[in-house]
Amino acid sequence: MAVSAHGTIIKRNGASIQHLQHITLPRLAREVFDVTRRGDVDDRYKVGIRNLGDLTFDANLVQLDSTIAGLITAWKNATKDDYEIDFTDGAVWLFSGYVSRVEPRAPVDGPLSVGFTIRPSTAVSFPLDGLLLEDGGLLLQENGDGLEL
Repeated sequence: MAVSAHGTIIKRNGASIQHLQHITLPRLAREVFDVTRRGDVDDRYKVGIRNLGDLTFDANLVQLDSTIAGLITAWKNATKDDYEIDFTDGAVWLFSGYVSRVEPRAPVDGPLSVGFTIRPSTAVSFPLDGLLLEDGGLLLQENGDGLEL
């Protein structure tokens, strides 16, 4: 069953970021290494450390809005902040990170907008009882404070 993404919220240090448009979530990936030995008849692989991608999002550029101005100030001062992504299905992702890019736009025919990139600097936590795959299998295990990738 599909869930609408409309209404997804991003919070910085507990405050909801206003004027959000498009959101691209951090990629959750691992490098894959071929460890096949000579003489093996099948491939063998190991995975490396977790690699977190960037959180990117666009917003209307309302410079007097405290949440937009706060993101620009966080980039200027290189502050590490806490981020929370609240999904419409009740799921929550938590992590800390830095604003690594602020990209203001002033198109000829369109609104002022700004693109932000947040670089996670901690593991993403999923504070739920469990994330279930469609086949009913458990995706992550509880660590006491929530789920952690």
